[in-house]
Amino acid sequence: TVFDAGFEKSSSQKFLFFSSSSSETSEVWALKLEEDGKQLLSSISSNTVPKYCLRPRQKGILYEVDHHSRDFYITTNVDGATNFKLVKVDAEEAAAGKEDAKWQDVFPYDADVKINEVHCFNSFIAITGRQGGFSQIWTFDPSDPKSTKTILQFEEEAHTVDIGPNFDFGTTKLRLTYGSLVTPRRDYEYTPSTSSLQILKQQKVPLYDRSKYSSERIEIKSRDGTLIPVSLVYREDLIDKKKTNALHLYGYGSYEISIDPEFATTRLPLLDRGVIFAIAHVRGGGEMGRTWYESAKYSNKARTFTDFIDCANALINLKWTSSKQLSIEGRSAGGLLVGAVVNMAPRLFKAAVAGVPFVDVMNTMSDPSIPLTTGEWEEWGNPNIEQGYNDMLKYSPYDNIGAQDYPAMFVSSGLYDPRVAYWEPAKWVSKLRHFKTDNNPILLKMDLSAGHFSASDRYRYFWERSLEICFILDQLKCLK
Repeated sequence: TVFDAGFEKSSSQKFLFFSSSSSETSEVWALKLEEDGKQLLSSISSNTVPKYCLRPRQKGILYEVDHHSRDFYITTNVDGATNFKLVKVDAEEAAAGKEDAKWQDVFPYDADVKINEVHCFNSFIAITGRQGGFSQIWTFDPSDPKSTKTILQFEEEAHTVDIGPNFDFGTTKLRLTYGSLVTPRRDYEYTPSTSSLQILKQQKVPLYDRSKYSSERIEIKSRDGTLIPVSLVYREDLIDKKKTNALHLYGYGSYEISIDPEFATTRLPLLDRGVIFAIAHVRGGGEMGRTWYESAKYSNKARTFTDFIDCANALINLKWTSSKQLSIEGRSAGGLLVGAVVNMAPRLFKAAVAGVPFVDVMNTMSDPSIPLTTGEWEEWGNPNIEQGYNDMLKYSPYDNIGAQDYPAMFVSSGLYDPRVAYWEPAKWVSKLRHFKTDNNPILLKMDLSAGHFSASDRYRYFWERSLEICFILDQLKCLK
């Protein structure tokens, strides 16, 4: 296992935390910087200030720390809290290494709530997390946590919210960002003492009329009975719910990353031509918490792909769309998703867009000389072990290409991509062209100057995205 190292100051500025972590295990050391207003650390090489470990590294235990007053506040999955909980420990007792300096639950563990981060301020503490499939923020008074805990309320149930930059530990207000599929980004200031929200700024989108667009959240039953959330957004005056419509389905499903319902200007060219945009919140992502992620790893990774196929089939059965009107998209690990599902259900889709797709899973994960490979074994498994090899071989897109019809495909890559090397999509496209039995185009766009995240220049990015959008609209017969 490869561990990443990092350091940061506590919100109180009184401690420096050094962390060592992988995707499944972490360890944090604390160094006291200030006491009674006096700086304790005169130089980075000073050995006079003791540093101590809050909890020694233990396989499978993750935790992150912040500081408030006498206590460290910690988000952790200890004691079987898979979706994490908030605990605290006396900072002085932890520094002294006392065996009875136990981590105490601030709130009882709730398996239906995912706790992400804790942010401490002088007069209140904020927590970010997820509940009901959406991102949430809670605040509480550390002197009376249970009776003062409050969840921030917003006008839209389907929303995306996160804490913004808050650099003043003594502030009595919390800066946060908010948006939804139909609401451009807003910056708010929240006052915990009065539970009041004040809007500070809203993203301006020229010619955008929010009243013309609607969003919905539906749940689709997967083949094993699990309900998979699907978010949809469309322009009301351009779709007819009495018949099927063109629909573009996006998915990711890895690394506990959530594809949240947030606004994107680059989606408007699709919506304004009558295309419904949908997001399948498949297992392997983090939309429904850590359990959602862990239920589609290693031997169960195929659930990510079958969830996506089940969502596509359900959208067709519910008359949202048809196979001839359905395109799909994913990037990076989402490109793996696209590569897997076009092998498993190629005739279900009219077209597919795969951006910097991780499609040569077996070869990449078998080569430890590639810089990121060994660190990824905690995500995908180790193919140098028989079980990992057998699991991976079942879905690796490059290794499962067959002599069958495939949808039209647009594949993009960057010559300087350090995460998904250019040869992965290149050899994948070559093999697809060799084996496929149809006349659908399979296009490869190789950017000779870009990396994993496309062009850094904003206007160049828009140009590159426009190529993918034109391909989608052309294949769905919506160019107008």
